Amino acid sequence: MTKSFLISLLIILVVGETSCVRQDTETLREYAGKRHRNIGVAVHNSFFMDGTNEQYLKILKEEFNTVVAENATKPYMMEPERGTFVFSRADKLAGFAEQNGMKMRGHCLVWHKQIPKWMNNDQLSQEELLSVLKEYITTVVGHLKGKVYAWDVVNEAIDENEPDHYRKSVWMKVIGPGYIDSAFVWAHQADPDALLFYNDYGAEAMNAKSDAVYELVKGMKDRGIPIDGVGLQCHFQVGKIDFDGLKKNMQRLEDLGLQTQITELDISIDTGKENAQTLKQQADAYGKLARIWLEDQNCTAFMIWGLSDQYSWIPSFSNNKRGTPLLWDENFNKKPAYYQVLNQLKEASVN
Repeated sequence: MTKSFLISLLIILVVGETSCVRQDTETLREYAGKRHRNIGVAVHNSFFMDGTNEQYLKILKEEFNTVVAENATKPYMMEPERGTFVFSRADKLAGFAEQNGMKMRGHCLVWHKQIPKWMNNDQLSQEELLSVLKEYITTVVGHLKGKVYAWDVVNEAIDENEPDHYRKSVWMKVIGPGYIDSAFVWAHQADPDALLFYNDYGAEAMNAKSDAVYELVKGMKDRGIPIDGVGLQCHFQVGKIDFDGLKKNMQRLEDLGLQTQITELDISIDTGKENAQTLKQQADAYGKLARIWLEDQNCTAFMIWGLSDQYSWIPSFSNNKRGTPLLWDENFNKKPAYYQVLNQLKEASVN
């Protein structure tokens, strides 16, 4: 008896215990659309290959109104060799979004990971690396102008354990902290209508890292840098979510005049502990987070980091210590978490 079969059986049992009426014709997209809210999903690399799972595509189109590439719009994919830009994957997703009446987020322009070797070069001079960064941002954002409504401009630049709180990436080592301001300015120049976000993990609730993120974006606002919001990744584990801290942090960011977005949500369960109780805990957590999003008009997106457990990054990242973090199981069965999000959308005020 396989693990995926056992989880599917548990899902049937947990969903069957609930008193809510289930209508397969109802979708997340339907109710999010009625409330003019963005609900989206990260699109797996398999989307960009021939023979994409038809069930995957069907769910993608029916359930979500926003898409983001999980990896396909990161620098190592977009400019593998200096001066050689590869837009085929980004164009495919942008075309899919347009064809299906969806929005597209861009993820991400500047990061310390998944950048090509030629770019990740601390032997370049400050002037050279600034030129590389400006050309990359200007070219990519310019190419997708009018197709991507929001960009994660800078991703994971904060390390709360460093004395100055800046991650010692190639950008920081060679250019210094000014690379962050410059990236936002260049992105805005390339597409003045796109929303621009700083995005990070572990900074969702009130803690040292979120304090550092707050100080970063507050300083940017004070300097007149064109930043529109902060992306809160929300890679969570069952039983380890500080909901009140999340709300407080969102409020202080929004008090700066910024939007917040839940950008990479998944809620994992420890491997071997997938049972009716933990699936219900996962569902309740998804429901609480959906409620937080829906009750806050300045939290402008609810993005889930993957469609099916089959494609989640969590098992490989955690050395198979955690998994099953998404709304559909490996066999594309809706999990209790799906219905909790749907119910929150149905119950939310139209206003």
